[in-house]
Amino acid sequence: MSRIDKAKAFRSRLNVAVSGMAQAGTIDADVVASVAEEFKLGGRYVKGELRSFDGKLYRCKKETTAAKKAPDKDAAGWELAGASETINGTVYPEWVKPANKKAGYKKGDVVACEGKVYESTEDGNTWKPDSGAGWLVKQA
Repeated sequence: MSRIDKAKAFRSRLNVAVSGMAQAGTIDADVVASVAEEFKLGGRYVKGELRSFDGKLYRCKKETTAAKKAPDKDAAGWELAGASETINGTVYPEWVKPANKKAGYKKGDVVACEGKVYESTEDGNTWKPDSGAGWLVKQA
């Protein structure tokens, strides 16, 4: 195995380990997203691998040899990585401050914030859900 192949294999194992830490909340998903490799259409990904896309961190749910859809459009193949919150038996992704409007939540995105469930009412939403702007309380 060449040095490059060894480095790629190590990077893949590191991604899976960091993914577990992000899911457990022991490492900030925003920090990981800022250093994670960017998702590329047509790329080959293994289950558990992390990729950054539009300022958010995603975890690959199943192996793919040629990704045809972006993570935010492929719920069967990708999920948001990071902390989550369980409210009334349902798991919701925890709200994370987007870096900018491009990375903001899309209209219809659902998140948990401080024990409540919110739905974004606008695209490019960077408001904190409990601020009263850009979010609708779905479940208190």
